[in-house]
Amino acid sequence: MRALIALAVAGCAPTVIWSGHSADRRHSFEVVQDGDQQRVIVDGARRAAYTRVAAWSLQTTGSRIVHAARQGRDWVVVDAGRPGARWDGIGELAVAGDHTAYAAERAGRWQVVVDGVAGPAWDAVLAGTLRLSPTGEHVVYAARDAGGAHVVIDGAIGPAWDGVAHLMFGEGGAHAGYVARAGDQATVVVDGEPGPRHREIARLRLSGARPVYAARDASGWRVIAAEPSPPYREVRAIVTAGEHAAWIARDDGGELVACDGAIVARAARFDPARLALVGGCDLVYATRDAAGVHVVHGAIDQTYDEVGPIVLGPGGQIAFAARRADAWYIAVDFQPRPAGSYAGEPVFSPDGTRLAYVARRDRRWQVVVDGRAYGFDLVIDGTLAFSRDGRHWAVIGGDLARQQLFFAVDGTRRVPLAPVEIYSAGERAAIHPVPGDDGSLLRAWAAAEADRS
Repeated sequence: MRALIALAVAGCAPTVIWSGHSADRRHSFEVVQDGDQQRVIVDGARRAAYTRVAAWSLQTTGSRIVHAARQGRDWVVVDAGRPGARWDGIGELAVAGDHTAYAAERAGRWQVVVDGVAGPAWDAVLAGTLRLSPTGEHVVYAARDAGGAHVVIDGAIGPAWDGVAHLMFGEGGAHAGYVARAGDQATVVVDGEPGPRHREIARLRLSGARPVYAARDASGWRVIAAEPSPPYREVRAIVTAGEHAAWIARDDGGELVACDGAIVARAARFDPARLALVGGCDLVYATRDAAGVHVVHGAIDQTYDEVGPIVLGPGGQIAFAARRADAWYIAVDFQPRPAGSYAGEPVFSPDGTRLAYVARRDRRWQVVVDGRAYGFDLVIDGTLAFSRDGRHWAVIGGDLARQQLFFAVDGTRRVPLAPVEIYSAGERAAIHPVPGDDGSLLRAWAAAEADRS
């Protein structure tokens, strides 16, 4: 990417050094080098020029683009084309709904600015902690002063701690929680209220306003949910759904799966990445032994050599990709369907009535949707997605002869995808990772293209 920038600077005409789209793929954005200045172009319209545009900071919501830029020696945040106050430096930036928040530095002191209003000054705003709730109505971050580390939730400053970690919003963003440490004791704080203290805390989840987590005390590790579990040697995984919590742990008798405190099964070894709550304490889990990987649901026990992630459909369907010898299958409610020499993770439509997956058969990539196969030279696995109404699907594919990437929509329409956009997204993620990003950006792009149909 640095080589691309160097070439852009060397050229005479404005040259694209960063390219992207809004989250809904309806608006295009470019950062171009224009002489000794840089500017953002939105849907072909040139915006004001700056000494430098910080491409890593670019955030979009709808047609609005927000980014940091340098004006002479100062830095500003440009929101929908309008520059804000001048600062010595800009840190993290977050956008959600109609709201914007960012960390800014002036004369060695840091402040968080929310919708143009600067908060209190701090010695530091801790990296990776600035969060907006999904709608942008709530903001949380961690900052440090002489007294210690504080978590600030919607402007309310929490007490000083020796350290804080794992800031998060619960589902819907109505509740915020984090882990705090004072000396050799740790506690979970939810909506500003600290809980019991422990030696160590791990695997925090927020189920509404209720925290679920693993805590270590003198007797060992316990899962703290509605009631504390018995002590374990180790807690390897926790999943939650509504008011229920399930976990994989190890005690003196070996490994176990438990739900809401009751032991469901014991085995020599469970797979911590293959545990799902279908409903209540109806569990799907996987165990491993010399025979292979066993996928278990109630009385059902199927054995494979390899198993992909367990996927739950909106209607409670259970699906996963699995391999026996050289053949892959897609199992839906434990009915295996032959898929070829490879099968990717199955994807349900939002209403659960449609199913799609990526497969490889006869040395050619396929997308199989509702049993019908569509062939491609190349498919980027993990990008398959349905539209929100479930009527359309899209995936990122490639034409090897033409060396082109594209979005394939419903298997018949191709929307070009410039490689520079993927490079730009990768560079932004490497320089300034988005908190909580699970690597599904390309799938979100495909979903947006499906929605446009």
